[in-house]
Amino acid sequence: MKKLFSLILAGTLALSLCVAAHADGSLTDVTPGSWYYNEVSEMVAAGYIDGYEDGTFGPERTVTVIEAVTMTARMTGAPVGEADGFWGGLQLEYAYQSGWISESDVPRGSFNTAVTRELACKIIAAAFGIEPADPYGKVKALQASFDPACLRFSEEYYDTLGLDSPEQEEI
Repeated sequence: MKKLFSLILAGTLALSLCVAAHADGSLTDVTPGSWYYNEVSEMVAAGYIDGYEDGTFGPERTVTVIEAVTMTARMTGAPVGEADGFWGGLQLEYAYQSGWISESDVPRGSFNTAVTRELACKIIAAAFGIEPADPYGKVKALQASFDPACLRFSEEYYDTLGLDSPEQEEI
């Protein structure tokens, strides 16, 4: 269970830093040499994240529920886009309908609040179908298919937190 928690924590931390980057690849508030520069640039190129309207990355900003849902939706191929006059309406409704979030987690209309690590873990686990009964098999399969930029980003967090990375530990 510790290994599953470590993977989900790494994903959550990655989400907290991968909030946004400018869609054309110019990261106005990220410079080459920033520890997250290469991974964020790759995630922008893959379409997982895009920029705030002012073209910033916002590495110090707090990730909101809708931002966490949006990034997860893009990574899983779930629908994203505007609905009911809201830029994140499709992915938000999908998250409710698919069980990524519930009304008790996030009352409708409260999607711009900060996402907690607990809720981010729930969103990620639900989106990738990680069940408590057999978490390690699913996690290993996800590691094999996950984008290399995201894995490298997570590995840096493992090192920062002093945890063994999934590649170093048998799952």
